[in-house]
Amino acid sequence: MRYFVLYGILLLSLGVKGQIEPSFEQYHFNQLIFNPAYAGQKGDLEVAAFGRRQWVDIDDAPSTESITIHTQLANGKIGLGGKLLHDNVGVSDKYTFALDYAYRMYTGSGVLSVGLELAASQYNLNYARLDAFQSGDPAFTGVPEQLCSFNAGMGMWFQNKVWFVGASVPQLIAYNDNIAAGVDSVLNNLNLFDQQRNYFVTTGVLIRAGDNLSFKPYVLARYDGASPLVVDNTLSLIFADAFWLGGTYRTDGSISLMAQYLLDAGNTLQDQWLGIGYAYNQRLDAFSAVFGPTHELFISFHLDKRTTRFTSPRFF
Repeated sequence: MRYFVLYGILLLSLGVKGQIEPSFEQYHFNQLIFNPAYAGQKGDLEVAAFGRRQWVDIDDAPSTESITIHTQLANGKIGLGGKLLHDNVGVSDKYTFALDYAYRMYTGSGVLSVGLELAASQYNLNYARLDAFQSGDPAFTGVPEQLCSFNAGMGMWFQNKVWFVGASVPQLIAYNDNIAAGVDSVLNNLNLFDQQRNYFVTTGVLIRAGDNLSFKPYVLARYDGASPLVVDNTLSLIFADAFWLGGTYRTDGSISLMAQYLLDAGNTLQDQWLGIGYAYNQRLDAFSAVFGPTHELFISFHLDKRTTRFTSPRFF
């Protein structure tokens, strides 16, 4: 029953909204996921990975994995990065590879960065994983379908030691490519591989409450033009500049709890070189008992490319 409910919801939602960017609870630790202007903002070389399993009580529920890398060049004036994402929803898979470039300008009040992204995506639809409701149904031939697409994105980012703000459009090109266009079936009207133009705006502030305690409220607003605006409202507590505890309320009807730790190789903040984190997300509606929670893991490595010494991640 749960399997049937999931496919019904996924097909309806994909038909109405098309493909949107995957969301991460711990996005703040790696905003390169949706903003190319973030490339190089950590100063040193960073490699980060996310793994997200959504609605764990449902078979073939959405899952997302990502790997990103970025660093600074030209005395900090240029940021370069790249990312690889895999997004799975039911019988569909999306693989995206992107290159990011950011030009960073140092002002009296902080660092302003503008960025560009070039991306290539491949969509796979594996009908063989579906059980046909009727033998010989042309909509479920069992033959996999594929589609490739290219896109570009842009963004801006500003930060100093106290606050940050960013805005981005990861997909400047919106398109409507129906992967099942050759099949005379209900799938023709679902537009499974629509790409909406996504908009992201984020901001936050660091509030020092003492030598060993800080508060960090921050928000992320997402809009794709086809579905309601979604806002993540997050508050993190930072202990000894190393241990993070936070919670998020998302306006689509879910809450998240998260914890991160920056592993210290010495006794100073500058010696922290490994970041690890976990997030738990739960829907607040009637579907929560059926779908179950969402789990997310995060890990990052930081390496100073000039001294071959590991250094710490920044607060932003």
